[in-house]
Formats: sequence, C-alpha cells, structure tokens
Amino acid sequence: MQLLYPSNPLRRRRPDEQYREEAEAVEAAGFSLSLFSLEDFQDGLFQAIPEFEPGNVILYRGWMLNSEGYVKLGAAISQLGANLKVPINQYLAHHHLPNWYPVITDL
Repeated sequence: MQLLYPSNPLRRRRPDEQYREEAEAVEAAGFSLSLFSLEDFQDGLFQAIPEFEPGNVILYRGWMLNSEGYVKLGAAISQLGANLKVPINQYLAHHHLPNWYPVITDL
C-alpha cells in the first residue's frame, strides 16, 4: 500500500504543510508515499511523484473531495495502473454528512 498526499503549492516535491508531519511519520514507519498537485488536479491534470507501481493500492490522505472529485481521482489513479483503497461508495458513506448523519441521529 502507498499513501497519496497533496503537495505544497509552492514546493511540489514536498507535502502540503497541513500533512507534512503525518507524511514524515509515514515515511519513518517504512511506508511509501507519493505527492500530487491538487491545483493541477483541479485543472484536469494528475501526476504522482514518484509514480505508482502497477497494481499498487493507494490510500488517499488529503483534502476532502466532493463525489465528482473523488471519482476523478480514482480514474486518474486507475489510469496509472493502481487502485484506490477506499472505493467511492465507502468514501461517500463515511465522509459526506448526508450519508452518515442518519446513522447517528439517536446519539
């Protein structure tokens, strides 16, 4: 498994400052990670640095994406021969309030 983080907008070979400590801990624990420019992605371009190995499972650790954005991310990752760890239905079930709020209304 490989983790994917958004890059720093000014230093694209470094994680976004909000994720820097986590990314450093991930690498220190022996996991591999890649970065991508969220700004480029929002403009329709996706490039992972370093690139994914074919067949790799990718865990996205970044800013919340709407359903369309997450589908596009999954498609971009798939085009590189890898797959998202969390499928779109699970992402939406756990990250979008209208989908999970009914589960906790009695709390």
